[in-house]
Amino acid sequence: MAQAAAALDGPLVLAGDLNAAIHAPALEPLTRSLVDAFTATGTPGDDAARRTCGPSAIDHVLVRGLAPASCRVVREAGDASDHWPVLATFA
Repeated sequence: MAQAAAALDGPLVLAGDLNAAIHAPALEPLTRSLVDAFTATGTPGDDAARRTCGPSAIDHVLVRGLAPASCRVVREAGDASDHWPVLATFA
C-alpha cells in the first residue's frame, strides 16, 4: 500500500481496517509518508478513544495533502458490524 500511495499524485486518504495499531512496525511504511488523522487531531495512538474493534484500535484514517479537522470513532452507529466506523473531517 505504501508503494501504491507513493505512486499517486495529489491529496490522498487511506482509510480502513489495517489489522494493526498505529504504532505497529507493519504500518511504519505508511506512517512514514502519511499523517494519522487521529493523532493530528489530538488523539494519541494509545488512547482508548481510538478503539474500533473491542479492545483494538486497528481502523485508521491516514492522509496526505489534507488537514484533518476531526477524527473519531462513531460508537453510536450500533453493532451492525464487529467494528465501529471512523469519521474524519478535513479543513
